[in-house]
Amino acid sequence: MRRNCLFLIITFLLLYCGHKAGPISKDRLKPKLLKVTVFNRTQFQCTFSEPVDTLQINADAFVISAAAETLKILIAYPSLSAAEIMFATEPIQAIEYQISGYVFDTAMNKGNFIKKFKGTNLPDTIKPSVHKYPRGKGFTAIDLIFSEAIDTTRSGFYILPKLEHGVTWLDLRRCSLDPLMDGQWMLDSVSYYLYSSDRVFDLNHNPLKNFLTIFTPDTAYQPFFLEGKATLNDTLLNEGIAVLFRDEAIGIAIISQGIFKFEVRDSLPFQVTVLADQYSGSGEVVIGGENNIELTAKKIDLDDIIH
Repeated sequence: MRRNCLFLIITFLLLYCGHKAGPISKDRLKPKLLKVTVFNRTQFQCTFSEPVDTLQINADAFVISAAAETLKILIAYPSLSAAEIMFATEPIQAIEYQISGYVFDTAMNKGNFIKKFKGTNLPDTIKPSVHKYPRGKGFTAIDLIFSEAIDTTRSGFYILPKLEHGVTWLDLRRCSLDPLMDGQWMLDSVSYYLYSSDRVFDLNHNPLKNFLTIFTPDTAYQPFFLEGKATLNDTLLNEGIAVLFRDEAIGIAIISQGIFKFEVRDSLPFQVTVLADQYSGSGEVVIGGENNIELTAKKIDLDDIIH
């Protein structure tokens, strides 16, 4: 009898608690357009109330108009925040525009919106930069994310020691550098230098900011640091690049206030060539040495010495 009563009490409690438990909540809120930020006459950004589904961004989902005219949208793409979308358009004017369209949030709630904003005559003078890239040890892939949309018809990436590679663009802001041939891609025993020249541009032909990173697949990497200075007429060089050699080009450095710096794997001597517009200079360098490279009037192209 007692066992039957206990069973009934437990059953009642379970049914009562189950009845009182609240239903599992579901996101039913629609994303809203909070503001439009105009950067220049060809770029602006929409900020939403929550992260949106960036995989479904399509320029056809948006309409930008002024008076009786419709502005052509060149591309709509994810910004650095998941709640923001960047737009590249044909040039706008300092007049009132209206943007309308729809987006989905990550729960697939559709949000329709319409909002007015003021255009500008400011030109685009902002240089793009690399927002995310491999740096340090333990990297086996070369994936890059840029600060804005890039002209994907051009390529200006160098990898030293030289790796034959192609560029795969995932969208206008993301790309990967991939091997052109089958086989081993990167060696654990090598430090790789990735450098991007000013031949990489955004959609308005602004060149990429100087970019250099050093990385290796090695997970126990402990580099030596090799430093030197470059001078022209006994004055420290303002800017330029230095290329490190041992039989072939194996590293590259951006010169800042006359100083160049490399990460190397041994303390044996190397050769360095410094390039700066119409000037160049070469010499032997070693860890702990004075390593002063004096430039003379002789133009050398980077492509000529690393290819």
